[in-house]
Amino acid sequence: MIRRLVEAHYFQYLGKPNRAQIKFWLRELRTPTLLIESAKNHVAIAKKLVANRPLLKYAISGKQAALKPKNVSKTEFIGCLCAKNSRN
Repeated sequence: MIRRLVEAHYFQYLGKPNRAQIKFWLRELRTPTLLIESAKNHVAIAKKLVANRPLLKYAISGKQAALKPKNVSKTEFIGCLCAKNSRN
């Protein structure tokens, strides 16, 4: 359910996103292809968020297989909305 809500938000604001929306997508997108697309389109922001969501390094490099749930811990794959991430 959350995955679909984040995807809907992504497609709704994809045309002209603001920085907060981009950061939200990079923290919360769960669909590998969309996460890769977002990371590649916003590399500088994605690199700043790698410390909080390490799998972004795979998204930036386009390694979709590394983003599959069997290769990533559940916590890392899902991401989280927390005060620490919202300050970045």
